Amino acid sequence: MNSCVKEIFGLAGSGKSTFVREHQEFATVQLPGSIKLIVFIWAILTEMKSITKNLWALKSPRFLRELCFISYKLKVISTVKKHKSGAFIYDQGPLYNYVYLKTKMDPVQREQSKAFLDDIFSRIEESLDGSIYLVCDVNTSLARVLQREKDHIYKNMDIDEAITDLMNWETEFEKISKRLSSIKIATEKASQSVHSFNNCKMPS
Repeated sequence: MNSCVKEIFGLAGSGKSTFVREHQEFATVQLPGSIKLIVFIWAILTEMKSITKNLWALKSPRFLRELCFISYKLKVISTVKKHKSGAFIYDQGPLYNYVYLKTKMDPVQREQSKAFLDDIFSRIEESLDGSIYLVCDVNTSLARVLQREKDHIYKNMDIDEAITDLMNWETEFEKISKRLSSIKIATEKASQSVHSFNNCKMPS
């Protein structure tokens, strides 16, 4: 199939969902519920050896969820590319879970797991045809979440703790955007059109 998938990422409250709704040049990555379950089971079964190995390397079962979801979302992308045609945008795709995984690691764990993390990132990079980074100030992000979201983890955090967590996400997103040469759009300009999908690769 002639299709391409790009992931949109950014801090909570940066306007990712709004961006996707307002840009009709993108179709969202969606699978029917029954297909989601099949793809998830397929991902876990085919990646079980790798997931188990990585859990052993990380020495903590609390990373199981993110490892499973990264594998699942990579399978979702390959399924979309195989069976659908067009230009797709993935909100909270595998990059999201990759960053979530890294922010939950302490510096020692990240250093010990560098080779494994680099391997995961390489797989994600090969799977995606590009990415869009919505840049949002940390304070603006938190203010929007606290104002709009009915149930969000930051509402149960101390303000300083929430800001620290957002700064960690911001640091990782900045690293990713440089490695992937992501299109960067300031939140206040997110309603403006980017480029249309004439091909599957990002413009240089």
